[in-house]
Amino acid sequence: MAWFRLEDVQRAVYSLGVMTSMNGYLPDYVIDNYLDVIDDSDSSLEKVFYQLLAQECPIAYECFLSYKKQTA
Repeated sequence: MAWFRLEDVQRAVYSLGVMTSMNGYLPDYVIDNYLDVIDDSDSSLEKVFYQLLAQECPIAYECFLSYKKQTA
């Protein structure tokens, strides 16, 4: 599965924001699944995703950064 439109990215950011507000963090398996989608998507949408995530849900953004550091 890949993102093809801006609406897909906006929906993903919204979903991650809801999950983060409910749990206070994002589980690793959720981040891993989203990273798979990001890898299959256009790089310009990837940039938009991270910008929106940092702006709309900084906690989720930090979870992504932390996970990427751990798995690098």
